[in-house]
Amino acid sequence: MKRPACLGKLVPGFIILLFLSTMSSPACADNGKECVDITKDKITSTLKKMNAPTAEIVAIKKSPLDGICEIRVNIKGSAVVFYADPAFNHVIIGNMHDTRTMANLTAASVLELRDQKRIDLAKITVNEAMAIGQKGATKKVIVFSDPD
Repeated sequence: MKRPACLGKLVPGFIILLFLSTMSSPACADNGKECVDITKDKITSTLKKMNAPTAEIVAIKKSPLDGICEIRVNIKGSAVVFYADPAFNHVIIGNMHDTRTMANLTAASVLELRDQKRIDLAKITVNEAMAIGQKGATKKVIVFSDPD
């Protein structure tokens, strides 16, 4: 019988007992389903206690690390990613790195979150815009302004 990866190398006599006790463990859960139990209300409540009352929850998903969930939020226009256990009893704030590739997984998630907010400049009509410079210029600068 093959042991689940979450059990690691254990003394054979304890395998059955530990296997039965860990079957319901979030670390052994299937494909990130454990993250669905984290509610936006619970996150919002915790973030208020952590001095981030205006945080907008964007996504809750499984992280690359088994048994850990990735929470993506927007705080005052800034993309923030942090991690939590499936019961949301513990929060991890900081970067997660893949030691095999040395990739910063947190930075990649933040970048993905920022990219969702980007505006496709090709979709902006400049018919009513104030144009300065040559009409057929190859480069354009678009400035957004709110006079109020």
